[in-house]
Amino acid sequence: MASPAFDMSDREAVRVRVKICEGKMKPVHKKFSVDPQITTFEVLQSLLARAFQISGEFTISYLAFDNAGRELYLSLLSDWDLDAAFLSSSDPCLQLKVETRPFEEGLEDWDFISQNDEILPRPQFGVPNFMKYNVDRQALAGITGSILNQVGRTVTRVQRTLGFMPDNESLPIGPTRPPLSVQEWRECFLDGVGHLIKPQELRLAVYHGGVEPGLRNIVWRHLLNVVPESLSGTERVEYMKRKKAEYFHLRDLWKKQVIDGMMTEEVKYITNLVRKDVLRTDRTQPFYAGADDNINTTALFHLLTTYAYTHPGVSYCQGMSDLASPLLVMMKDEGTAYICFCGLLQRLRPNFMLDDTVMTQKFQHLSDLLQHSDPTFFEYLRQQVNISDPTFFEYLRQQVNISASSA
Repeated sequence: MASPAFDMSDREAVRVRVKICEGKMKPVHKKFSVDPQITTFEVLQSLLARAFQISGEFTISYLAFDNAGRELYLSLLSDWDLDAAFLSSSDPCLQLKVETRPFEEGLEDWDFISQNDEILPRPQFGVPNFMKYNVDRQALAGITGSILNQVGRTVTRVQRTLGFMPDNESLPIGPTRPPLSVQEWRECFLDGVGHLIKPQELRLAVYHGGVEPGLRNIVWRHLLNVVPESLSGTERVEYMKRKKAEYFHLRDLWKKQVIDGMMTEEVKYITNLVRKDVLRTDRTQPFYAGADDNINTTALFHLLTTYAYTHPGVSYCQGMSDLASPLLVMMKDEGTAYICFCGLLQRLRPNFMLDDTVMTQKFQHLSDLLQHSDPTFFEYLRQQVNISDPTFFEYLRQQVNISASSA
């Protein structure tokens, strides 16, 4: 059940007060309001860049208070941080600080922190446990510039370790065969009545060359095991009709509660959670362009809510929309996309379990890989931050993306 103290669904706007600091110049202040339901970290960055006419890099932090009531600024680095800021520090307004020169210039050597530099422990705040980070943000901010100078070399080493890149090449190896075509699909992988044959060879063909776009909505169903291999073409059509009817029945169960105004706390929690993620779907994509009630955006909301409602052991986690969205785009049918999404989650659902066991294991693998491919860089990071914390790798991924986009 969602805690009322952290329910943002009834807030249509959050007032924001921004202070920009540029070197020794006098700070400049601006005020505006944002919708917390649809404002992402990326959107906030764009708003601030336009409002202050910032053309270069800048950092964002928000005003918070520790348990002793002392003021301090915490870095905004992701959507998760922005959610935490909205929930814990936006009453009566969210106070932001923008700094346009986050790092010192001229530090080309990545290992620039000396043994005398003191990394202060991060204070504990009066916010829920799920919002507390074990990674020291002050330490991360202090070493971000040095990390980025090394990341490029490390990524190349990791790629070579995994076999993605030969030692004498600078680009990854491309597909080893043409994409699977309609003709090849019919002649090589279906018999006279439409039974799937050679399923293993089909997967290898897709792995090595992909699938032509016009055929993906058919082949993906087999790759996701949503239709039994023993069915003929006609039987598959009837099977999908039955499964889609089951989906719409399940969808109507929770929709009736919404229409009748008799939602349970569970349905309220799920719909608020899903709606927030769905409204963040990239509207620059024609499929999702337009108003919030775009038919495709609504379909994405329906299928994600239905999955969370009918799978209470998993419910909804951030990131599921990123998996469901391309399925809906490719299938162009809500019911079929839901069935495929269930097939995909049958494999990936451990990644979304609350105990984080699988994700912890994956991050440990990533840590081991980094240690193997670049032990010097690994040891440097281990001395500066808690490298075993998954939050660190998410932070590092964001910085790599920022660095790549600005290159």
